[in-house]
Amino acid sequence: MTGPGAAEDPTAVEHPPSTAAPRVPVEQPSGPALTVWRPVRATETGLSGRPARLLTSEPTDDAGWPADLPADVLDVVIVEDTPGPTATLKVRTSGNAAPRTARVRFDQLAVHDPFGGG
Repeated sequence: MTGPGAAEDPTAVEHPPSTAAPRVPVEQPSGPALTVWRPVRATETGLSGRPARLLTSEPTDDAGWPADLPADVLDVVIVEDTPGPTATLKVRTSGNAAPRTARVRFDQLAVHDPFGGG
């Protein structure tokens, strides 16, 4: 109930008027598509030449031995088309890293997909 004679709500709190700046629309950035990384699937094909990201700081091969990659490498390029019978993919370093190839378990890799396709 409101108006004269109405009981006051003891839990009601009066808030001061807002001093926040009014919201101004922000222009969305334009440029390359949003980058999405998703884990490689065991049955995936067409991976050769695709950029990939290591999902662990200590990648291993199928036997659990450390992959022969420099410690600071995060991004690699997949050399093989699909994970082999040992559940590994051959990858090579990319960018400014020393050129090196190694076998890495497929579930320790994510592939680079542009948002909205491809």
